[in-house]
Amino acid sequence: MIQLWRTVPVQTFDAEATIALGRDRPELLAVAQLALDAGRPIGGRDVTRELLGGLPEHVGWLVIDRCVHLGLLQQRGSRGPAELTEGGSIALEHGQVLVAEEGVFRFYLAADPLLDAALLHVAPLRSASAKESRDTLYEAKKGNAQPPQGGPPPNVLRQVALNQVLLSVVNGSMFEVRDAPRVGQAGPGGNVRLDLRWEPDGPAVVLVSSQLPGPGDEAAPLKADFRVETPKELRSISYDTMWTALVEFASEVPSAMLTQWRQL
Repeated sequence: MIQLWRTVPVQTFDAEATIALGRDRPELLAVAQLALDAGRPIGGRDVTRELLGGLPEHVGWLVIDRCVHLGLLQQRGSRGPAELTEGGSIALEHGQVLVAEEGVFRFYLAADPLLDAALLHVAPLRSASAKESRDTLYEAKKGNAQPPQGGPPPNVLRQVALNQVLLSVVNGSMFEVRDAPRVGQAGPGGNVRLDLRWEPDGPAVVLVSSQLPGPGDEAAPLKADFRVETPKELRSISYDTMWTALVEFASEVPSAMLTQWRQL
């Protein structure tokens, strides 16, 4: 078994943005499941008959409109029956619905080949400074004040793709950056520990663990405890290739000789 670990620094950045956060919405997931089970576009009558105890059909259409707005369903025209989207399938897989929120967030960032996504977690910033920033931003949108000042986001945050579903290393919940931050302030730093574990007959997995600074002046630390499936950097590498490279590096024995020894 290959088992390695290292500590990676984490930086945080506090900024105003639009983030879709995974929420428990079983009533909406039930509509997505209905569309999946039907295998065809569903209408208001389907929703009321199967899920709402026979309420008037227009109520079912209101529910469908809500699911379309959240990206769970899509309509082929401006109105009419709707079918499951890729986002709806992802929501069913993880048991959460992405709901967009505007506000000041803390972004947790770490760049490492063992992490497919550099953005580890996003949390609403709960602090007096965050409230001031939201109030200033609201006044700026009305034309009564200047937007809050700060610095540009770090490069690693600017490279995060928009509208890409990510999973938090803190609690495994889904989130998605809808509107990237343009200005903000650096927050407190931290570290995460990455444990690579690879059985000869199984996939490589990475365990992420640590305590990260909480999203607020008096917020409790966030405990990171998450299992990451095989990172993309390792998907094209076999266990034997990795084992040989590690032993060759540690022992300075040529790989050809190691291969010969293993065949004895």
